[in-house]
Amino acid sequence: MTTATAGLNLVVAGDGPLRPLFPQARGMLPREELYALMERASVVVCPSRRDGLPVVCAEAMAHARPVVASAVGGLPDMVRDGETGLLVSPRDPAALRAAIDRLLADAELRRRLGRAAREWIAELCDWDRVLDRTLDAYRAALR
Repeated sequence: MTTATAGLNLVVAGDGPLRPLFPQARGMLPREELYALMERASVVVCPSRRDGLPVVCAEAMAHARPVVASAVGGLPDMVRDGETGLLVSPRDPAALRAAIDRLLADAELRRRLGRAAREWIAELCDWDRVLDRTLDAYRAALR
């Protein structure tokens, strides 16, 4: 990710096998501190190589932040390309940087995608919807 973020005011939170590449990474943070970072972020970037349940992405969307994410795992199910954020090919630093630059250069696009992200994640994670889908899964399993 370093080529994709050269010259940017980058804040890395979290942990994982690639952390040694980012000595400035803050590691795992208390929820309040992570949310404060998201509130200040112009863009949240999820450059995953694989991601089954993209919780950080969902949290960013709940904070009305546009997301730039790799099109892997569960991210394409969560991020609607061009509607709630931007999807890029995994392991493509040039595409990642282009998407970040596009959002940083266009405040109205960031606001529009952020608002849509908040609406979409609220709909996707609505407790009634989650409950209905969980019950449907149990019913299907019992058949």
